[in-house]
Amino acid sequence: LGVVILFILISVSMFGEGFAMGVSFIKSEMTRKKSLIITTIFVFLLPLGTIIGIILEQSPEVDDKTSSLVSAIACAIAVGIFIYTATI
Repeated sequence: LGVVILFILISVSMFGEGFAMGVSFIKSEMTRKKSLIITTIFVFLLPLGTIIGIILEQSPEVDDKTSSLVSAIACAIAVGIFIYTATI
């Protein structure tokens, strides 16, 4: 159940961010090629971040304290990006 809720929350937030990004592209009169490049990078960042998080979490040489610190830093960055995106 938790995975389903997480999937729904990520999907909803990605829809909003994608919509805002599309509106920004239109307002800035960005070329189609540049818009496609930025969108492609945007699409691959979530899976890439997930893979990096799983690798760090599963790494046997990382202790709980380091794992907690990395998790806190990643959450802080994510929240900062979300606030920045929301206020643009």
